[in-house]
Amino acid sequence: MLTEQERAIIKQWNDFAAQPRDNITKFRDDLEKFCVKMGLNAGLPSIGALHENVELRGGLHADVAVPKGN
Repeated sequence: MLTEQERAIIKQWNDFAAQPRDNITKFRDDLEKFCVKMGLNAGLPSIGALHENVELRGGLHADVAVPKGN
C-alpha cells in the first residue's frame, strides 16, 4: 500500500507528464525544473570530467559524466 507521500509524488508526476509540450527541448527544460522542485538531483557528486559522444558500440553513443574524487 502506498503512503500519502508516495501518492502525492505519483500525482505530481502524472500532472507533469500530462502537460502538452511542443518539442523535446521544452520537455527537457520542464523535466529539469520538476527534478529541482522534487529534490531529485539533490546531493549528486560534482562532475570531474565529461566525455562527450563516447562510442559504446557501433551506432550507440553516450555522454559519460565522471564524478570528482575516488
